[in-house]
Amino acid sequence: MKGKIIIFCCFFLMIKTEAQSTLVIRSKPDSADVYINGKLYGKTPLEILNVKEGYQSIKLKNDSLKSWLSILYYMEKDSSDQIYAILQGDYGLLTLYTNPPGAKVYLNDSLIGKTPLNEYKVKTGAYNIKIKKENYIIWEKFIEITHTMKKMNVTLSSLFGSLSFNNISAHQNLYLDGKLLNSYNLANYKLPIGNHEIQLVDAKSNKRISDDIDVNSGNHYDISFNSDEFSFKPLLYSSVVPGLGQIYGKFYLKGTLILLSTIASGCITALAINNYNRKTDEFNSFQEKYSAAETEEEASYYHSMMQTAYDKTNTASTLKNLALGTLVGIYLYNLFDAVLFSGNLGAMHYYKQDSHYYMKNEIGYQKIKVGIQWNF
Repeated sequence: MKGKIIIFCCFFLMIKTEAQSTLVIRSKPDSADVYINGKLYGKTPLEILNVKEGYQSIKLKNDSLKSWLSILYYMEKDSSDQIYAILQGDYGLLTLYTNPPGAKVYLNDSLIGKTPLNEYKVKTGAYNIKIKKENYIIWEKFIEITHTMKKMNVTLSSLFGSLSFNNISAHQNLYLDGKLLNSYNLANYKLPIGNHEIQLVDAKSNKRISDDIDVNSGNHYDISFNSDEFSFKPLLYSSVVPGLGQIYGKFYLKGTLILLSTIASGCITALAINNYNRKTDEFNSFQEKYSAAETEEEASYYHSMMQTAYDKTNTASTLKNLALGTLVGIYLYNLFDAVLFSGNLGAMHYYKQDSHYYMKNEIGYQKIKVGIQWNF
């Protein structure tokens, strides 16, 4: 039992030791006195354990150089941090790593080298830093260089993502943003980030599957198609507005032609019905006048006019029926097409494989470092 208690205590102490906050303070030159919140802790290089969480007022003093440096520093809980103070000279140090390495680094548009940069000497002040690498998005921000070493670790975002297409038959054509893709280059197809339209066209049935995909930086997408899924939405839309179901299925030209044909046919039908009604009214008018005729000559005249009006009414009736038949035919074709083609839209399925990069602008980005150097 006693042994178990000892083991537990040792384990607890190990956890406490691992979780404690550690601050390492170095300086150039060495042997500077270190004061934290007014208390002397020793000379640099110095490792301080169990530093309290929060803002710490740190002062480094070198009597031989007659200079000192004050730093306001934020210490995170259970962290291990390092301060490198410059006590002589008006400069700081910049250490910069990028993933991937080999990126060009610019300070105020002046090239200073490629990553990794180790303790690069920079005059104190504010700078606009840009990191450029071919096929990657330019990384940019403003930084403050003080009399300390600034460490940065930047993950660059690729300008491209990639796609892989599965189960594409020999009689199916694949289009990306309207461009026909080579059937032998459908694995790990590289394309710029952003929104892209993908369309699969079956040459046998003339059916198509079309969808949009947002490609993010550095991500890979595995895409497959399912052409057996049926949707009643095109039929519903086309029953309300002819051609709308086709437009919903991205058969834009066909849907527009059906809609315009329906409108034109509807107008012609309305004119034909109106003309038929006028001709019928004329015939009825002459018929009434014929019946009311008082002389043989008057009756003969209205009989002739009635016969002419009757012929015109029959012609108008034929045109009306033809127009109505055309309108009904277009509407029924619209429904049939919505069921046969637009209704079988199919679906594009894909899953995303995230890259293993993690965006983080800067190591210690929550820390505040303000340095004031005095010579006396």
